[in-house]
Amino acid sequence: MAKVDFTQLANEIVEKVGGPENISAVTHCATRLRLVLKDESKADDEVTKAINGVLGVAHGAGQYQIIIGNRVSLAYEEMGKIPGIRLGGGEDVVEKDDLRKDSVLNKVIRSIAGCITPSIMAMCGAGMLKGILALLTALGVMSAESGTYIVLYAAADAVFRYLPIFIAYCAAEQFHCNKFIAVAIVCAMLYPTIAGMEAGTTFLGIPLTVTDYHQTALPPIIVVYAYSWLEKLLKKYVPDAAYQFVMPCVSLAVMVPLALLVVGPVFTLLGNALTAGYTAIYNISPLIPGIVIGGFWQLLVVFGVHMGFVPLMIQNLVTLGYDTMIPIIGPANFSIPGACLGVLLKTKKKDLKSVAGTSTVSGILGGITEPGIYGVCLPLRKPFYAAIIGGTVGGIITALAGTKAPAVVIPGLFTLPAFIGEGFVGMVIGMVASLVVSAVAAYFLYSDEQKA
Repeated sequence: MAKVDFTQLANEIVEKVGGPENISAVTHCATRLRLVLKDESKADDEVTKAINGVLGVAHGAGQYQIIIGNRVSLAYEEMGKIPGIRLGGGEDVVEKDDLRKDSVLNKVIRSIAGCITPSIMAMCGAGMLKGILALLTALGVMSAESGTYIVLYAAADAVFRYLPIFIAYCAAEQFHCNKFIAVAIVCAMLYPTIAGMEAGTTFLGIPLTVTDYHQTALPPIIVVYAYSWLEKLLKKYVPDAAYQFVMPCVSLAVMVPLALLVVGPVFTLLGNALTAGYTAIYNISPLIPGIVIGGFWQLLVVFGVHMGFVPLMIQNLVTLGYDTMIPIIGPANFSIPGACLGVLLKTKKKDLKSVAGTSTVSGILGGITEPGIYGVCLPLRKPFYAAIIGGTVGGIITALAGTKAPAVVIPGLFTLPAFIGEGFVGMVIGMVASLVVSAVAAYFLYSDEQKA
């Protein structure tokens, strides 16, 4: 693939999907641009795939998803420079007719993805730094009491401790309300005297639930969503002359108590229930999440709905102090480069060798699987089946090892230090097994003579 000019890439994408007037919303995740189109029939998948820099196209969660790779943020920035394109985007920028066609599940997944995915890069970097610090202290290279450790640990932990603020900002962009008021509301939920208040504290005689909202994901999303509706209501009824000071005053006075009395406690309970449900399944048999996540995670990636599981991962980290779902994604991520490796070793086609080789390297080193999915596995089909087989084997091994993740990190070779701890060796074995089994299965299943 030729060197990518992201300005040209962005302009070509906009042109091929029907122009700015056909784009209701633009967001992005770790590897793909996520567009909400007013009329998807105006977008030609094959023409879009042919753009230099585009690795593939997917449809899911009510979005037209264009796979760019780990430099997607550069394409996103260039999209924002095109007249008529509004970055971010929630339901209020989508036509009402389009919303009626979209399913409730798609709306929910799209909103969650929009609120969380912009923070994933920061979380991954912070999680990796945590892992490196854990390794250095375990080897005795650094003391946990040293000033150096304290500074670096603050750099790593701050992202997770104050995650609700990140989410509040992204949620305000997603639901199109004032970002700074949304952040102020969520900051009040994290205020020291609120987080440390004693049981029995009341607001206007109503008992307050003592809850620490640091590191939570669901409460800030719901709080900002509720605030967005209050803002719309105030815009409708507050006179323009008084709006600038009445709206923020009323919003803070109403939303902070509402968040602490109702929204926060209810959705904290819901998050805890989700964690309890997943933990119960895991305790019954780790084989279940091992098979489902290890074998079928990449299928969720294809449909673009995998980000819907991130709040559960975050909730597990908050409630349990660790998550067992993230490590199983490691073998799932190694299954695709494994399948690509099998194709690389088997094929005699030079173009396919080039794509398979690049996809193998990017998948192993960074855990970025889209190039392999859309460049090799899906077009050829059988390598994708091989990846499911390998991912299932590796997922089972990792799940049975009881590997625990201390942070949200995309599993890959460079991020392995973040998983050092209980079950780490089992995770490594699972990832290697996934890679090898996928490669062997793809080697025997694939043939240059097969019809794509």
